[in-house]
Amino acid sequence: MGHPIDPEQATPESVRQAVLQLGRESFHQRLGNAEEMSQNLRKQILRSTKGILLKDRNGCVISRSHFLEKNYSREFSEPFGKWMQLVQDVINQPEEFVILPWVNWMRLKQTNLIDHPKLRICMGDQTWMEQWFPWFPLLSGFGFEQNEDGSWQTITRDEGVECHLVDGLATSQNGLVALQLPDESDAQTAQQGNRKGTWGRMLPGYSYYIKDGEFVLNGIKEPENLPQVSLDKDGFLNKKGN
Repeated sequence: MGHPIDPEQATPESVRQAVLQLGRESFHQRLGNAEEMSQNLRKQILRSTKGILLKDRNGCVISRSHFLEKNYSREFSEPFGKWMQLVQDVINQPEEFVILPWVNWMRLKQTNLIDHPKLRICMGDQTWMEQWFPWFPLLSGFGFEQNEDGSWQTITRDEGVECHLVDGLATSQNGLVALQLPDESDAQTAQQGNRKGTWGRMLPGYSYYIKDGEFVLNGIKEPENLPQVSLDKDGFLNKKGN
């Protein structure tokens, strides 16, 4: 794993790219192959938990059992019916390797996001929303209720906790790429998790290179050109022009 770096030709940029590539290779080793990822996704979905997973603004309540029963998808309005069918496809079609929800989950587990007691998933385009629902509630076990603006927020009884707004960048090829994360509060590991004017921190398990002046992301599949971003020295994906 990894390749030697020639100290005479090394630059801070080349070293950073090499370190990120090493992290990407390690991340992929932990993921396993497509069949293993799909199996892990299925196992996590089928685990036994109680409580509400989703509650929309009209009061419709969905639990894990609704996702696991074949006929429930016909009884609920959209997007619940569609979400239930997606989950049923994962459960009942093991030969179809669905991996992106699991890859997203493994990246999220390496951040401090899942430790925050109160999250609000900001509204975004279809690609962004598909990375979160229905998968994040099912894999994390967090219950979410819908706000009037359509965003989803974790269900909590602690009204005194400040809500963290989750925004960022996602692509259909790689899923979640960058997120505005909570700041690290521990004095020993204090780190800024979010920054205005950016997409947020690039998530673990990615590397990149620059080709013809454009940012190219190395994720789980073929390299993906992201012409509207750049990576700053602190690990935030900048929006072009900022």
